[in-house]
Amino acid sequence: MITEKHLMIIDPAVVKPAIESFNRIASIAPYPITYHLPALYGTTSLGIYNSNVRGIIVMGSAASVNDNKDWENHISEIMLDASAKGIPVLGLCYGHQLIGHVYGGKVAPLWSGEKKQGERMVHL
Repeated sequence: MITEKHLMIIDPAVVKPAIESFNRIASIAPYPITYHLPALYGTTSLGIYNSNVRGIIVMGSAASVNDNKDWENHISEIMLDASAKGIPVLGLCYGHQLIGHVYGGKVAPLWSGEKKQGERMVHL
């Protein structure tokens, strides 16, 4: 268990981890960071979630929040618990969709039915 304050980064990548994005966040983070890849390597590392987590960022993925995978459900449980405890949760792309999905929003394909992927530089 990590006993110091830290920021939890959850990368739900199913093909290629977002290492570059993680590195950008790590370079400016006010706390140490833990990095988790539950879709690729399982959810065991998510067990470090505790009261020392100061914030959670759920990154993008080529997965769909409608897939209902075990690892997605584990992330959802952590997000709900964190929100109940006042721990901020930021969702980027897939993470944003997962937050909406967890709170009852509908996530559906674009009108064309095609999967789209994009990226944008964000300065924090």
